[in-house]
Amino acid sequence: MPRSKFTPPTAAEVAAYAAEIQYKDLNPDQFLDHYEMVGWVVGKTRTPMKSWKAAVRTWKRNADLWAAENPSQKPAPTRAQALQQIDERHLKEYAENIAACRSWKNNPDGCPFGDPHDAERTLWRKAHDHFGQTFCAKLKSRIQAQPQRSQA
Repeated sequence: MPRSKFTPPTAAEVAAYAAEIQYKDLNPDQFLDHYEMVGWVVGKTRTPMKSWKAAVRTWKRNADLWAAENPSQKPAPTRAQALQQIDERHLKEYAENIAACRSWKNNPDGCPFGDPHDAERTLWRKAHDHFGQTFCAKLKSRIQAQPQRSQA
């Protein structure tokens, strides 16, 4: 008896089957996008897919194996989290440099930056030009919250 022609599932069908086999982490759209991208073929030999449900079970099994092999592995940060981490690093760096400039204002002759007033103005201008007004407002709040540094 010949097999019927393969018909790709809908996102709703994939989601329903994933729920049926307790695969909570499957993103049906990602599953569909992947197989549409590769032409509904599987494996290195690019064999046409016969059962999308078997593919879902394989994804679940692979996810379970990966989780078991990498128990302490944290998921990659989202784009927003990554940008927040970068923003935090820049805030810290600028706040430290401005605090250093301010610590030399009472003794400008020993300042490694030249004139500490000019150096601080340059840092503020650079922060505004590169990161904008919102960044400068955060930077100002952070500097006001920091204790004053003494000269090194």
